Amino acid sequence: MSRIIKFRAKIAGTDKWIFGLPNAVYSENEIDSIQDIKNKQIEYIKTDTLGQFTGFKDKNGVEIYDGDVVKWDDGSNGKHWRVAIIELFPELKFRCIHSFNGLESSCKDYVFTYGSFIYRDTENHFFVIGNKYDDVELLKE
Repeated sequence: MSRIIKFRAKIAGTDKWIFGLPNAVYSENEIDSIQDIKNKQIEYIKTDTLGQFTGFKDKNGVEIYDGDVVKWDDGSNGKHWRVAIIELFPELKFRCIHSFNGLESSCKDYVFTYGSFIYRDTENHFFVIGNKYDDVELLKE
């Protein structure tokens, strides 16, 4: 599978997200700025908010990035949900958390790796419900 390589991060000094490609200038092998996809403007970023696009979209067509919080039905027809944080490195993982914004997770303290994951067609199963940067107070691990 080939995927689009792009990133998102918060612009330094703001809470505004930028989506794009790393600027050609790196500081000590770390991405410190991104060129916006839309307006080509280069912005310095908060490096601790940097997340790479996974190449997948959720059920609503929302792009899934490293650091996103997703939920999916555990086979109970909406009665129970699994809630996890997306981690991209060294491989795509779904790290289950206890709850998010009051939604209890049915898969606490478990990690699903994409290679052994049953839901290969993510767009039919996952919903992005937040991220670990904007919704810190809603995370309960």
